[in-house]
Amino acid sequence: MQLRVIVIALVFSATSFAVAGAADFGRFVGTVKVEWGKNGRDMKLIEPFAYISPTDVRWDAPAGSIVDGASIPQFAWSIIGGPFEGGYRDASVIHDVACESRIRPWQAAHEAFYLSMLASGVSPVKAKIMHAAVYHFGPRWSRSISVVNLPLASASAQASFIASSAFRDERALIDVRPVQKSAEPCPLCAAPNPDQPPDKADVVITFVPQASLLSQQDFEQLKTAIEINDLPLAGIESFRSASRK
Repeated sequence: MQLRVIVIALVFSATSFAVAGAADFGRFVGTVKVEWGKNGRDMKLIEPFAYISPTDVRWDAPAGSIVDGASIPQFAWSIIGGPFEGGYRDASVIHDVACESRIRPWQAAHEAFYLSMLASGVSPVKAKIMHAAVYHFGPRWSRSISVVNLPLASASAQASFIASSAFRDERALIDVRPVQKSAEPCPLCAAPNPDQPPDKADVVITFVPQASLLSQQDFEQLKTAIEINDLPLAGIESFRSASRK
Protein backbone atom coordinates (compact mmCIF):
# COMPACT_ATOMS: atom_id res chain seq x y z
CA MET A 1 0.00 0.00 0.00
CA GLN A 2 2.85 2.36 0.86
CA LEU A 3 4.41 1.82 -2.56
CA ARG A 4 1.10 2.46 -4.33
CA VAL A 5 0.56 5.71 -2.43
CA ILE A 6 4.06 6.91 -3.35
CA VAL A 7 3.57 6.23 -7.04
CA ILE A 8 0.16 7.92 -7.05
CA ALA A 9 1.69 10.95 -5.34
CA LEU A 10 4.43 11.05 -7.96
CA VAL A 11 1.97 11.07 -10.79
CA PHE A 12 -0.22 13.78 -9.34
CA SER A 13 2.68 15.98 -8.19
CA ALA A 14 4.13 16.37 -11.66
CA THR A 15 2.87 17.07 -15.14
CA SER A 16 -0.63 15.74 -14.78
CA PHE A 17 -2.51 19.02 -14.88
CA ALA A 18 -5.32 18.01 -17.20
CA VAL A 19 -7.50 20.97 -18.04
CA ALA A 20 -10.82 20.41 -16.31
CA GLY A 21 -12.89 22.16 -18.93
CA ALA A 22 -12.62 23.97 -22.22
CA ALA A 23 -12.27 27.35 -20.53
CA ASP A 24 -11.00 26.26 -17.10
CA PHE A 25 -7.34 27.21 -16.81
CA GLY A 26 -7.28 27.80 -13.08
CA ARG A 27 -7.35 31.08 -11.20
CA PHE A 28 -5.16 33.55 -9.37
CA VAL A 29 -5.54 34.50 -5.73
CA GLY A 30 -4.64 38.06 -4.88
CA THR A 31 -2.95 40.74 -6.94
CA VAL A 32 0.73 41.14 -7.79
CA LYS A 33 2.05 44.00 -5.67
CA VAL A 34 5.79 44.59 -5.67
CA GLU A 35 8.49 47.05 -4.78
CA TRP A 36 11.56 47.47 -6.96
CA GLY A 37 14.97 46.46 -5.70
CA LYS A 38 17.95 48.78 -5.76
CA ASN A 39 19.43 47.07 -8.83
CA GLY A 40 16.43 48.12 -10.90
CA ARG A 41 15.62 44.57 -11.97
CA ASP A 42 14.64 42.58 -8.90
CA MET A 43 11.17 43.02 -7.47
CA LYS A 44 9.97 41.92 -4.03
CA LEU A 45 6.40 40.83 -3.48
CA ILE A 46 4.87 42.89 -0.72
CA GLU A 47 1.70 40.80 -0.55
CA PRO A 48 1.16 37.03 -1.02
CA PHE A 49 0.01 35.88 -4.43
CA ALA A 50 -0.98 32.43 -5.73
CA TYR A 51 -2.18 30.46 -8.71
CA ILE A 52 -4.54 27.48 -8.36
CA SER A 53 -4.53 25.05 -11.27
CA PRO A 54 -7.65 23.41 -12.76
CA THR A 55 -6.94 20.37 -10.56
CA ASP A 56 -6.63 22.53 -7.42
CA VAL A 57 -2.84 22.41 -7.18
CA ARG A 58 -1.84 25.62 -5.42
CA TRP A 59 1.32 27.49 -6.42
CA ASP A 60 2.17 30.07 -3.76
CA ALA A 61 4.30 33.17 -4.16
CA PRO A 62 4.69 34.36 -0.55
CA ALA A 63 5.22 37.97 0.42
CA GLY A 64 8.93 38.71 0.43
CA SER A 65 9.63 36.54 -2.64
CA ILE A 66 12.16 38.06 -5.05
CA VAL A 67 11.30 37.83 -8.75
CA ASP A 68 13.34 38.99 -11.73
CA GLY A 69 12.10 37.02 -14.74
CA ALA A 70 15.26 34.88 -14.77
CA SER A 71 13.25 31.65 -15.03
CA ILE A 72 12.32 32.65 -18.59
CA PRO A 73 15.18 32.47 -21.15
CA GLN A 74 16.19 35.95 -22.23
CA PHE A 75 16.04 35.11 -25.94
CA ALA A 76 12.31 34.46 -25.45
CA TRP A 77 11.77 37.95 -24.08
CA SER A 78 11.64 39.24 -27.63
CA ILE A 79 8.49 37.14 -28.07
CA ILE A 80 6.67 38.64 -25.12
CA GLY A 81 8.41 42.00 -24.78
CA GLY A 82 9.58 41.21 -21.24
CA PRO A 83 8.49 38.70 -18.58
CA PHE A 84 6.52 41.21 -16.50
CA GLU A 85 4.68 42.98 -19.28
CA GLY A 86 1.03 42.59 -20.19
CA GLY A 87 -0.71 39.27 -19.69
CA TYR A 88 2.50 37.41 -18.82
CA ARG A 89 3.19 39.22 -15.57
CA ASP A 90 1.17 37.09 -13.15
CA ALA A 91 2.30 33.82 -14.73
CA SER A 92 5.93 34.97 -14.70
CA VAL A 93 5.76 35.74 -10.98
CA ILE A 94 4.38 32.28 -10.23
CA HIS A 95 6.98 30.64 -12.47
CA ASP A 96 9.91 32.56 -10.95
CA VAL A 97 8.94 31.54 -7.41
CA ALA A 98 8.26 27.91 -8.42
CA CYS A 99 11.68 27.64 -10.07
CA GLU A 100 13.34 29.14 -7.01
CA SER A 101 11.54 27.06 -4.36
CA ARG A 102 11.69 23.81 -6.37
CA ILE A 103 9.10 22.12 -4.19
CA ARG A 104 7.64 20.31 -7.21
CA PRO A 105 9.23 18.77 -10.33
CA TRP A 106 10.54 21.19 -12.93
CA GLN A 107 8.14 19.81 -15.55
CA ALA A 108 5.20 20.69 -13.29
CA ALA A 109 6.48 24.24 -12.76
CA HIS A 110 6.75 24.82 -16.51
CA GLU A 111 3.29 23.42 -17.17
CA ALA A 112 1.85 25.62 -14.42
CA PHE A 113 3.42 28.55 -16.27
CA TYR A 114 1.58 27.50 -19.42
CA LEU A 115 -1.78 27.10 -17.69
CA SER A 116 -1.44 30.33 -15.72
CA MET A 117 -0.69 32.20 -18.95
CA LEU A 118 -3.97 30.88 -20.36
CA ALA A 119 -5.70 31.93 -17.15
CA SER A 120 -4.31 35.43 -17.78
CA GLY A 121 -5.78 35.55 -21.26
CA VAL A 122 -2.61 34.88 -23.25
CA SER A 123 -3.42 33.28 -26.62
CA PRO A 124 -3.04 29.47 -26.73
CA VAL A 125 -0.39 29.60 -29.48
CA LYS A 126 1.71 32.22 -27.69
CA ALA A 127 1.36 30.29 -24.41
CA LYS A 128 2.61 27.13 -26.13
CA ILE A 129 5.60 28.97 -27.59
CA MET A 130 6.51 30.28 -24.15
CA HIS A 131 6.02 26.81 -22.65
CA ALA A 132 8.40 25.48 -25.29
CA ALA A 133 10.98 28.10 -24.31
CA VAL A 134 10.91 27.34 -20.58
CA TYR A 135 10.59 23.57 -21.03
CA HIS A 136 13.66 23.28 -23.25
CA PHE A 137 15.75 26.20 -21.98
CA GLY A 138 14.43 27.05 -18.53
CA PRO A 139 15.60 25.75 -15.12
CA ARG A 140 15.70 22.02 -14.42
CA TRP A 141 16.43 20.39 -11.09
CA SER A 142 16.76 16.97 -9.48
CA ARG A 143 14.31 15.47 -7.01
CA SER A 144 14.70 12.57 -4.60
CA ILE A 145 12.34 10.07 -3.03
CA SER A 146 13.15 7.89 -0.02
CA VAL A 147 11.38 4.67 0.98
CA VAL A 148 12.46 2.97 4.20
CA ASN A 149 12.26 -0.57 5.52
CA LEU A 150 11.39 -2.34 2.30
CA PRO A 151 11.89 -6.12 2.29
CA LEU A 152 15.48 -6.59 1.17
CA ALA A 153 14.60 -9.40 -1.24
CA SER A 154 12.20 -7.22 -3.21
CA ALA A 155 13.69 -3.75 -2.61
CA SER A 156 15.39 -3.50 -6.00
CA ALA A 157 12.26 -4.56 -7.87
CA GLN A 158 10.07 -2.12 -5.96
CA ALA A 159 12.60 0.66 -6.47
CA SER A 160 12.63 -0.03 -10.21
CA PHE A 161 8.85 0.18 -10.24
CA ILE A 162 8.95 3.60 -8.59
CA ALA A 163 11.75 4.68 -10.92
CA SER A 164 9.58 3.82 -13.92
CA SER A 165 7.51 6.89 -13.04
CA ALA A 166 10.33 9.11 -14.33
CA PHE A 167 9.08 11.84 -16.59
CA ARG A 168 10.31 12.85 -20.00
CA ASP A 169 13.86 14.19 -20.09
CA GLU A 170 14.97 12.75 -16.76
CA ARG A 171 16.53 9.49 -15.59
CA ALA A 172 16.29 7.68 -12.28
CA LEU A 173 19.27 6.69 -10.14
CA ILE A 174 18.50 3.94 -7.61
CA ASP A 175 20.43 3.48 -4.37
CA VAL A 176 19.42 0.42 -2.30
CA ARG A 177 20.90 0.53 1.20
CA PRO A 178 20.49 -2.64 3.28
CA VAL A 179 19.69 -1.90 6.92
CA GLN A 180 22.50 -3.24 9.06
CA LYS A 181 21.66 -4.94 12.33
CA SER A 182 23.63 -3.67 15.28
CA ALA A 183 26.39 -5.99 16.46
CA GLU A 184 25.63 -4.98 20.04
CA PRO A 185 23.60 -7.58 21.97
CA CYS A 186 20.33 -6.63 23.56
CA PRO A 187 20.23 -8.54 26.86
CA LEU A 188 16.98 -6.89 27.96
CA CYS A 189 15.15 -7.82 24.76
CA ALA A 190 12.95 -10.90 25.09
CA ALA A 191 12.56 -10.85 21.31
CA PRO A 192 14.62 -9.37 18.48
CA ASN A 193 14.98 -5.61 18.81
CA PRO A 194 12.12 -4.08 16.75
CA ASP A 195 14.33 -1.06 15.98
CA GLN A 196 16.76 -3.32 14.13
CA PRO A 197 14.63 -4.84 11.35
CA PRO A 198 16.28 -7.87 9.74
CA ASP A 199 16.43 -8.24 5.96
CA LYS A 200 15.25 -4.71 5.28
CA ALA A 201 16.53 -1.98 3.00
CA ASP A 202 16.14 1.75 2.58
CA VAL A 203 15.87 3.04 -0.98
CA VAL A 204 16.75 6.47 -2.32
CA ILE A 205 15.71 7.28 -5.88
CA THR A 206 17.05 10.44 -7.47
CA PHE A 207 15.44 11.73 -10.65
CA VAL A 208 18.10 13.60 -12.60
CA PRO A 209 17.10 15.99 -15.41
CA GLN A 210 18.72 15.54 -18.80
CA ALA A 211 20.11 18.51 -20.69
CA SER A 212 17.96 19.86 -23.50
CA LEU A 213 18.95 18.64 -26.95
CA LEU A 214 17.73 21.78 -28.67
CA SER A 215 19.66 24.87 -29.69
CA GLN A 216 18.16 28.32 -30.07
CA GLN A 217 18.13 27.70 -33.82
CA ASP A 218 16.15 24.51 -33.19
CA PHE A 219 13.73 26.58 -31.13
CA GLU A 220 12.88 28.64 -34.19
CA GLN A 221 11.87 25.38 -35.94
CA LEU A 222 9.77 24.42 -32.94
CA LYS A 223 8.15 27.86 -32.81
CA THR A 224 7.19 27.56 -36.48
CA ALA A 225 5.79 24.05 -35.91
CA ILE A 226 3.62 25.36 -33.07
CA GLU A 227 2.32 28.25 -35.16
CA ILE A 228 1.51 26.06 -38.18
CA ASN A 229 0.47 22.78 -36.60
CA ASP A 230 -0.68 23.84 -33.12
CA LEU A 231 1.42 21.10 -31.50
CA PRO A 232 0.10 19.61 -28.25
CA LEU A 233 2.26 19.95 -25.13
CA ALA A 234 3.52 16.37 -25.49
CA GLY A 235 4.69 17.14 -29.02
CA ILE A 236 6.40 20.33 -27.83
CA GLU A 237 8.23 18.54 -25.04
CA SER A 238 9.38 15.64 -27.23
CA PHE A 239 10.33 17.88 -30.19
CA ARG A 240 13.70 17.17 -31.75
CA SER A 241 15.28 19.09 -34.59
CA ALA A 242 15.16 17.25 -37.94
CA SER A 243 18.95 17.60 -38.12
CA ARG A 244 19.37 15.80 -34.79
CA LYS A 245 16.99 12.87 -35.26
